[in-house]
Amino acid sequence: MLPHDVVSLAPPPVWPLAIGWWLVIALTVPCLVLIVWWLIRLRLRNKAVRQLYKQWRLQAKRQPTPDFATIKQMSESLKRLLINRHGRDEVAQLAGKAWLNYLDNLIGQTLLSTEAERWQRLFYDGHDAQSCQTLQRALIAWLKVYKKRGGRR
Repeated sequence: MLPHDVVSLAPPPVWPLAIGWWLVIALTVPCLVLIVWWLIRLRLRNKAVRQLYKQWRLQAKRQPTPDFATIKQMSESLKRLLINRHGRDEVAQLAGKAWLNYLDNLIGQTLLSTEAERWQRLFYDGHDAQSCQTLQRALIAWLKVYKKRGGRR
């Protein structure tokens, strides 16, 4: 066998993959981009809920027996959060028992509406420390459930 009898192989083509693989890649990359975009959006959407929950927990540790101003501030911040997430038309006009029923309907549990009369007395009649503390715990528990559900109905 002489050196000029050896035949070398042809060089590999520029596009070594078959067209089917290119189609799989072309469909997979946009799907991955959409999934990552959706996860980032979901994470940013729930950031306000997580921050409010963290703030309330720290506030409860610093002030285990809250005053009425703290409870009122908690209620107002919760309403601002829900107006931002669910729309002004749906949330802004709610007050009293309707507000508590709306909150419970959002999470599918009855954490607040069962004691609606007690909370009404707290806001309109007197501000006893025990009721303030109980309402603070109930609001934190509500927000914890809402946070776990990701703000979904």
